[in-house]
Amino acid sequence: MGILPDYWLEQIKAGDVSLSEDPSTTILVRQLLSNTVDGIDIEPSVINYYLGKLGVALDSVLIDKRYRYYVYNLSTIKHTKEIAEFDLLLKIITNL
Repeated sequence: MGILPDYWLEQIKAGDVSLSEDPSTTILVRQLLSNTVDGIDIEPSVINYYLGKLGVALDSVLIDKRYRYYVYNLSTIKHTKEIAEFDLLLKIITNL
């Protein structure tokens, strides 16, 4: 079993939620769009990226804002050019 956010563990143990896993994010998003699964636990910018990649409108899925999503930070003193390039990449990805 992969890493699970804590808020799902009790629901899985109680049998209220069943867990499906797949190493392919594209497959998971396609399962969501085809109603094969009711939801996927994925960071919003990641699903927006895959929806764009699949040519699907961003409003095709509902993002539950009640859950917090992890934000990662990157910093450096010596590699400012790489940080600027990474910032540009993030802007491109999140606008898909």
